[in-house]
Amino acid sequence: MIIHPYVHHPFLYMDSASTTPVCHAAVESMMQYLDTGYGNPNSVHAFGKEAKAAVEVARHEVADLIGAEPEHIVFGPSATGINRFLCGWFGGAVIASNMEHSSVRTVVEKLHLFGAEIMPPKASPEEAPVTKEDVDRFLGPGDGYDMVSVMMINNETGVVNDVKGIAEACHTRKTLFHTDATAAAGAVPIDVKDLDCDFMTIASHKMYGPKGIAALYVKSETAIEDFKKKTYTGTPNVPAIVGFGTACEQAAARLEAQRRILGVATDNDYERLAASFLKALETELGEGSFALNAPKADGKHFKKILNVRFPGVDAESLVLLCSEKGLMISAGAACESNEQKPSQTLLAMGLTPEEARSSVRVSFSRWTTSGEAWESAAILAECVRTLKGIGSAV
Repeated sequence: MIIHPYVHHPFLYMDSASTTPVCHAAVESMMQYLDTGYGNPNSVHAFGKEAKAAVEVARHEVADLIGAEPEHIVFGPSATGINRFLCGWFGGAVIASNMEHSSVRTVVEKLHLFGAEIMPPKASPEEAPVTKEDVDRFLGPGDGYDMVSVMMINNETGVVNDVKGIAEACHTRKTLFHTDATAAAGAVPIDVKDLDCDFMTIASHKMYGPKGIAALYVKSETAIEDFKKKTYTGTPNVPAIVGFGTACEQAAARLEAQRRILGVATDNDYERLAASFLKALETELGEGSFALNAPKADGKHFKKILNVRFPGVDAESLVLLCSEKGLMISAGAACESNEQKPSQTLLAMGLTPEEARSSVRVSFSRWTTSGEAWESAAILAECVRTLKGIGSAV
């Protein structure tokens, strides 16, 4: 339960897939560079060198979180901007899954006339994860594409894709592989060398760091300097970069502590939270009154993110009513939730437009408790009953 300084009552924040709170350690680390350490890292004097050193420390902290070397990390102002730049860089020689973030999908769609391709939709949520076999079938025997982009964990549904297998399928054809790991970084262990990806995008604000800063991992040593020049020209946002680095350091420590003490290699026990939440929904609404838009197979769904469908209920109305009751959830990706159209991700998973419009996303944080998950489900159920009552009366 959170008390917000501008909202004079407690509320339950279950929208961490949109953005997370900034952890106190990140805030504290940023303060020096918002106050006395205001030097420009591009300057050659002592103040500039101090700021540049802080940026390099942060680069090491980001790299350590994902098992990379620091010189392979490029900072940029947002994951969206990095993804758009990366896909545009390769032009028409790119393919992407149809469940990618809009920053990837829309660029590939615009480049369709030049040969870029979106992979075909799935038949159902059960088949949603993108596999090595999917990419093998789509690429065929040739090597006509320069890059494939498939996200590690879907930001709307929590679907887990086989990125290691996909990387293998790509490299067999001498095709580069990019994965958007913004929903995964800091929440699960990542090793870019084990995954063998050529590019990886991560974002600070999805892992308890400040907004407005992200990073791209670039495997190729020859491409790094070129990407540095084009993704972050001008003066780097030193406070944000420092906060990002601290958030990565905190995340790495928490993942290791969870693994060592609890044997759970995530930043919270999301299986337990999801079980509490779904059990509460079933208790409040009855069996069969809702559906989870996700595969049931083990390892195919990261349960930090639950995409839940309530037949006959408008998702946007449900989100607004829940907000009035103090529960913060969303109707999909924050980048697209104001577009008044069904989620492209859910349509690509085989849902109808009507089913997509009746689906909401609930996403937990590292601080969410089972009690809060249960209370959130109770509020959500109350709002569903209210809206169904209104609907039946019309």
